[in-house]
Amino acid sequence: KKCSKTFKNNIVNFNPFSESEAQKWIIAAANKAEKNLSYENAQKIVFKCGNDAATLKNEFDKLIAYNMTSNEITSESIEKICSSSISYSAFNMTDALLAGNIKQALSILKKLLKDGENEYMLFAMLLREMRISYYIKVLHHEGKNTRDISEICGVMAFAVEKRLKLLRKYRLFDIKKAYKYCIDSENEIKEGRISQTGIAEKTLATIFYILNKK
Repeated sequence: KKCSKTFKNNIVNFNPFSESEAQKWIIAAANKAEKNLSYENAQKIVFKCGNDAATLKNEFDKLIAYNMTSNEITSESIEKICSSSISYSAFNMTDALLAGNIKQALSILKKLLKDGENEYMLFAMLLREMRISYYIKVLHHEGKNTRDISEICGVMAFAVEKRLKLLRKYRLFDIKKAYKYCIDSENEIKEGRISQTGIAEKTLATIFYILNKK
């Protein structure tokens, strides 16, 4: 009993950070380094880099080195210095697509593929982004505020606000149609009716057509 009690009182948790834990860690590290870091910019670091502790420490050390002569960690320095996670790149790719910039969306995709990322995984991430976009559009249509949408969709509030600005010009029907196309494509792949080869690029082009056809 004494042995088990000793172990119980000295257990170390190695689970990954949650997003809120990662943000708190970043803010505490900034305070320790005597740097001003807003809550919004702490969110941006976690959103861009992910919530892996080792990655966050590495990216934060880069920010401290870059802002050596400044008392503040700015949004501009985060954008310039921090390496982007795959999910952040997928978010930016979808933003470019929704902004009507198909060339930029394809450029982000091609860079990810060149860096060795799996094409089907990128397609799956695009499907996820379209699902979130559809949910954001529906919830906004129902009168939910940004905070509620953020909690329901599991997406940071500033990311919801950014996506909402892009979604306003589209009809809910068209967002739903684009999302359904992604689901149908996934089912066709799983059933062996279409190939995975080129699926991410094809999906980007088709979504662009669905959303922008007159």
